[in-house]
Amino acid sequence: GADSHNEDDGLAEATACAERRGADSHNEEAGPIPEAGASGQAAYYNIADEAEQDREAGQQPEQQKPKNDISVISAEIQEDINWFLEQATLFAPKDFDGRVRQHMHAIRTLSGREGVQEACVRVRDSVCGMRRREVS
Repeated sequence: GADSHNEDDGLAEATACAERRGADSHNEEAGPIPEAGASGQAAYYNIADEAEQDREAGQQPEQQKPKNDISVISAEIQEDINWFLEQATLFAPKDFDGRVRQHMHAIRTLSGREGVQEACVRVRDSVCGMRRREVS
């Protein structure tokens, strides 16, 4: 059934979880987090590295992007969902219905993109090593 693919990924998921648990507990453990790319494809980067580069160049982070443009926001949320789906293989795109996306937009409104990414990391870590049937 639909869970058979996800069940097969159980070993890979458990291995990835064990590797993340062995990493430092900083944001770097989450792996690369997506940034909206001009081509429509996700470009991956480390948030801390980009912030450092911006400071060295005398720029404010995210200076070039209109922060409240709904198409940019929706694209960023989709990229964060795609990143999450790569990290937590027991989830599927269908799990991100309108209600979930609405919550993600609300988190972004209150805490910025960093809040959405932090929420993704927390959910990923909370289901680490679980199988789909164990997540409610």
